[in-house]
Amino acid sequence: MRLLDLCLPNDMISPCTNFLCLQYHSVNENSHPYVCSHTTMATTNYTQQSQLRPPTKGFHCSESIEKKGIIPSIIFRCNLPPPNDNKTLQFNCREPSCGALEGEETAATLTDEDYAVDPNFFDSGYSMAGSTGFKVWTGSRLMIETLTWPQCEIDPERLVGIRRRLLGGAARVVELGAGVGVVGTYLAAVGATVLLTD
Repeated sequence: MRLLDLCLPNDMISPCTNFLCLQYHSVNENSHPYVCSHTTMATTNYTQQSQLRPPTKGFHCSESIEKKGIIPSIIFRCNLPPPNDNKTLQFNCREPSCGALEGEETAATLTDEDYAVDPNFFDSGYSMAGSTGFKVWTGSRLMIETLTWPQCEIDPERLVGIRRRLLGGAARVVELGAGVGVVGTYLAAVGATVLLTD
C-alpha cells in the first residue's frame, strides 16, 4: 500500500510561504509488515488532503550485488522519465534497499557470508544512526516518482506546477540528510539545480 499525504498552504502571501509537504508511508507487503520509511517537511499553516498513489507506469528500479573486496556493494538503479527514459541512474550502496522495490523488480539479497563488520565500527564517535545512509529507503522512491513522473488523473495542480519547474530547469533544491543521494541526484539529472547535504 502506498499512501501519499499532501499538505498544501492555506494562503499564498509570498513565494517564501509557498511549500509542499510530502509525507510518505509505504508498507512492503512482501517482506516488512511495518512502515519502512517516512519522509516529511512540516510547517504550521496547512490543510491536509490524503490519497492513495498507485505505482507509476514506466518507472522501474532494481538492485544487484557487486563483490569487490570484503564488503559487497549493492548497486541500485532507476530509470529517468521521458524524454530521457533510455537513461538509468546507478547508486553504490552498502546495504539492500528498504521498501524501495515493487512487484517483480529485481532485489539484492545478502547472505550471512556477505555481511562484514563495518570498518569504521570501532572509530570514536561512530553511531549506528550513521548507517541509515547506507541504503535506499521507500521515501526516496516515492519522492522521485511523485516529483518527476506525472499521474495526471490524480496529481493536484500545485504538484503539477512544481514538477513543471523541476523538469524545466527552473527549480533549486536543497536535500537535507541525502544519504546515498538518490533524490537529489535524480532531480539534478532531470534539470533541477541541487545542493545535497548529509
